[in-house]
Amino acid sequence: MVNVILAFPKADDGKAIRNILLNHGIETSAVCTTGAHAIRTAEHFQEGLIICGYRFVDMYFYQLAEDLPENFEMLLLASGRHRDEISEMDVAYLGMPIKGQILADRVMILLETLERRQRKRWEKRPKGRTEEEKMIIRNAKYLLIQTRGMTEEEAHRYIQKNSMDYGRSMIETSQMILEFHR
Repeated sequence: MVNVILAFPKADDGKAIRNILLNHGIETSAVCTTGAHAIRTAEHFQEGLIICGYRFVDMYFYQLAEDLPENFEMLLLASGRHRDEISEMDVAYLGMPIKGQILADRVMILLETLERRQRKRWEKRPKGRTEEEKMIIRNAKYLLIQTRGMTEEEAHRYIQKNSMDYGRSMIETSQMILEFHR
């Protein structure tokens, strides 16, 4: 899930944007009134979208953009007089005033892009267990074969079942078996 954080200097503006998004089926994770609060909030999430205004009490949008975690995107809502300055930045922008449907459509596009990126990262992650983890499971199976007279399949199923029953990984269960028999 991609988190949406709203950051506007006036709490009422943030709440109004949140209500517009909620009316279009988009949930938000937080509403912040300072740039520092938005950064702290973003650090609690792996990735997300910050929808913000041009200026806060403590910083401008470009300072916020520089300090955001790597997997965050920004959608800036600002008046048209800042268009030239904003175009130099790598930030999505919508001019104010804005219609709710246009805002919701743009947010949905950005969220879909972030979700696609998230899926790609998930697909690229290393698959399977490390050699050390495989060795721990093998040793636990061997121990069960030796002490309980199980076949390798029975030992594997035993570790698997206990893992599921107690909400642990197979590695954790195997480690417990090895420690218990020491």
